[in-house]
Amino acid sequence: LEPVSFADGEWIMREGEPGLVYVILDTGTAEVSQAGRTLRTIGPGSGVGEIALMQQVPRTATVRAVGSVTAFSLDRSAFLEAVTGHVESRAAATSQIQARLAEDSEQAALH
Repeated sequence: LEPVSFADGEWIMREGEPGLVYVILDTGTAEVSQAGRTLRTIGPGSGVGEIALMQQVPRTATVRAVGSVTAFSLDRSAFLEAVTGHVESRAAATSQIQARLAEDSEQAALH
């Protein structure tokens, strides 16, 4: 894990970019949006970036710092080794991805 920080309004990741890291918020909050629509606000303990890493697709959402944010990033290879190297971890990650994609679709339909 590498410590990283983001200033207010700074992009943590952008929709459509390649997935290179997984980010876990330590302090602060961030806004998650898709196609310019806000989906949710996340805070300490929340992680982002797993969909692009696990499914080998471009980022499905944009994440932007709301105020200052400290976080930890984990590069793609370390993330995949940690998650896919253990059957239960892989199943939990896959379940989380499916739930997040379903939630994002529901939020997008509301807007």
